[in-house]
Formats: sequence, C-alpha cells, structure tokens
Amino acid sequence: MTNSEGDACRLGASSLEGQEAETSATDAKKSSCEERVQSTEAPAKRMKKNDKNKEKTKGKSEQRSTREAANFEKKKEEEVVEVPESYYFLWFGDIPKDLATRDTLKQLLAELELPTQEPIIKHVVAKGYTKKKIAEHGISTETTSDSAPHDRKGEAEQQQQEQEQQQQQQQQQPKGTKEWLGYAFIAFASEAEARQAESLLQGRTIAQDRWKIRIRDAGDSWNAKPDASIADLAAGQQPALFHQLFPGSLKLAERRAAVRRHCEKLSFDSAILDEQPGTPTELMEKICKHYETNPREELPLQGYNLPPNLIADALAALRAAKWPDVSERRSVRAANYMVLWLKRRNEENEGLVQACEDIMKWADPAYPCTM
Repeated sequence: MTNSEGDACRLGASSLEGQEAETSATDAKKSSCEERVQSTEAPAKRMKKNDKNKEKTKGKSEQRSTREAANFEKKKEEEVVEVPESYYFLWFGDIPKDLATRDTLKQLLAELELPTQEPIIKHVVAKGYTKKKIAEHGISTETTSDSAPHDRKGEAEQQQQEQEQQQQQQQQQPKGTKEWLGYAFIAFASEAEARQAESLLQGRTIAQDRWKIRIRDAGDSWNAKPDASIADLAAGQQPALFHQLFPGSLKLAERRAAVRRHCEKLSFDSAILDEQPGTPTELMEKICKHYETNPREELPLQGYNLPPNLIADALAALRAAKWPDVSERRSVRAANYMVLWLKRRNEENEGLVQACEDIMKWADPAYPCTM
C-alpha cells in the first residue's frame, strides 16, 4: 500500500468517527429534549389530577351540605306537627323505603278507613333497618290473638320456612345491595283508639302486597304523661315524701329495685317482690311511714354564685328565645320545654346556646357536656 492510499484510509476512518460522534450528540440532545418535555408534562398532569380531585371533593361537600339542609328542613317540619298530650303513640314498622314518607303513609291510612279519628304521623324514618337484620334476629311479623289457641309447633315450622326463604332471597340478591325498611311513630286520639287500630292492622298486607304492617308500643319516651297526682310546686317547695322516694319517672323495674334497696337498708321483709310481679304499693307506703317518723339525714350543699355578666347574658338570651309551640318533653310538668342542640343549628336560639356554653366553660371547661 502506498502512502497516498494509507492517508485516504485514515481520512475515511476519521470521517466515519466524526459522523458517529455527531449522531451520538444528536441522540443525546434528542433524549434530553424528551426528558425536558416529560418533566414539564408531569407537573401539568399532577395539577390536572389535583383539580379533578378538588372538583370531586367539592361536589361531595356540596351534596353533603344539600343533604344536611334537607334533613334539617325535614326535622323542622316534623317539629311543627302538633300532637295533643291526650294522644297515644304506636310504632309502625317494616315499611318499604319508598313508602316511608308522611304524605304516603297519610294516604295509605286514609284508604284503610279506620273507625277512629284521623291519626297524626309525627316522625318517619325511611332507612331504619334492613331485612337481613330481621332474619338474623328471628323477628316474626306474624301475630296471633292472645285468646285464640294456636299450634306452636306449626308456628315454629312456618317461621323457619320464612327465614329460609329470606336467606335464599338474600343469596340471590347482588352483593352490596340492601333492602331498607322504615318505621314511623303515629299518634291516635286515645289509647283505646290506638289499641283498636292495632287489632285491625296488625299483620295486614297493604300497598299492593308490598307492606305487611307490624305494630308495637312506642314506649315510655313517647307516651309518658306528667303525674297528675303531683301538684304544681312553688319556688323552694319540695315534692311529697312518697314522690321523693319513688319518682313517677321510674319505670316498673327501677321502682321495684328502689323498694328492694330501701327494704335491705331498713331490714324489711321484701319477699312480696318475688311473689308479685307488679308495683308493691303497700310496701312502698310502709317505707314512707318509717321515714316520716325517722326522717332521713339531709345534707345541705351550697354552690357557687355565677358571675353577674354570665347571669345578664343568659337572662337576655332567655327573654329573646323562640319557644316551641308544643313542649318538647311532654313527660315533664312545665309551662313549656325546649331542647337545645350542641354543634347543630338551633333556629333563632343561637344566643341562648352560646350563653349556656359560656356557663359550662366557667363551671368546668373539661366537663363532657352534651346538648
């Protein structure tokens, strides 16, 4: 090979190396550009995703606010429904969710043409419990007359068949779905009319076989009445000794427990409590007579005077308060009774709530007060 040929080969090789270097530099620039594009796209995507999450959260909060406002209006509407103290409440259950509204129930009861005065629907809950809970607890909606004989074995077999049918329906039902049932508290003009309606409607199927009515007593919280034997007391007066020992607010089991406690303290024979299930009136009167001649020890306690500014604020708020048209505690003997709620809207009574909170903070800031 000549010198000229070797120089040509060296020049060709160097040119090829230069081209490869240029190509690698171009590729490096291209990859760096792509990285910059990706790095600028990533924050944009994150911002877009954050915006979507914010919109989603905002939508949920708006839905929650709308739902809370609707619940407040519903509660406000229920509070307006006035029920005379003479009326008697019953609990109506197993109501299909879409039928559990005041207007629908009112229409269904009107169609039944009950031989009573028109009942008053005070409170309705559309989503009270599910059919699954009824099956799990073995609650039967079948009722029988107390006076009519019935086959207990046949009744048990029927209940077992119904539970098996309910379990089959639940297995066929898609996961995540629940069949809700509602309930309502309905007032009748008297206890006699309530019992009459119960005897006519218990176990009856209406609304095109969609609702099998189940009825039970509404309980003491709905039907408790002030004790008429207790006279109105003036300021500073005390109730009679009998009502001090056995207040009318005590339920039967609580009253019997109080009698037993006094008998143990006074060494009285309480065997009658085990022999008779009712209220031991004679034993209660015997306990009262003992304390009339042997008065109980009284422990006078003196509290603390409120600061004048808290008293002035509370009095001003009380005088400006909007009282309910109907007492919210019918079992309390008072001219009127108002319930204040903590962390919930109190229509036109926010000043009174604040005054109460100020007093509680002054008395004991750590006290777990609920209103």
